[in-house]
Amino acid sequence: MDKTLARKIAFGSCLVLFALALAVPMVAQEERWKELNTQVVQLYVQGKYAEAIPLAQVCLQVAEATFGDDHPNVAVSLSNLAELYDGQGRYSEAEPLHRRALAIYEKAFGPMGRRGVRCARVTPRERRSLPFH
Repeated sequence: MDKTLARKIAFGSCLVLFALALAVPMVAQEERWKELNTQVVQLYVQGKYAEAIPLAQVCLQVAEATFGDDHPNVAVSLSNLAELYDGQGRYSEAEPLHRRALAIYEKAFGPMGRRGVRCARVTPRERRSLPFH
């Protein structure tokens, strides 16, 4: 085998190994995000908002680092954190999170796409100003 072909094979093998090495941490981070998200939702359902908020913040950080800023999983994390803030009456902190989540959903799925409906509700501040709240 000539040296050029051997180098190409060795280089190609290194690239494959490198890609596999990167894939394993990505899968682990995705699993971590799923586990955190499940914990956040469970705490939300139990009404343990104060306990869930720090987890939701970590979940959002993991989502952004793992999937990128405009991924629908980031929007899920944003929505969850916003709902927790809403549950504590922290509407001014929740509103920008809801809006960012909606923008991500609309970018990914189009206006009022598959999951955008979840975020496209009236914010609590807007709801209070309606005559039928």
